[in-house]
Amino acid sequence: MVDDEDSLLTMGQMILSSFGYRVLTVRAAARRRWKYSRNSDLPIDLVITDLVMPNMSGRELIENLRRRFSCK
Repeated sequence: MVDDEDSLLTMGQMILSSFGYRVLTVRAAARRRWKYSRNSDLPIDLVITDLVMPNMSGRELIENLRRRFSCK
């Protein structure tokens, strides 16, 4: 889950975790430091992102992830 508001990340993590999901949260400002690879022990099945964030929109983030991981 990617957002620029800590409160939304916390709430999203609490709700999704209560349904048994493992949730990785990334603050928009910290995105550049997020080093995720296909070989990670925590596979990512779904990305939930804010659309309006500083420096990069959620749409741009998803496009970058698709290119990086060759998703359609």
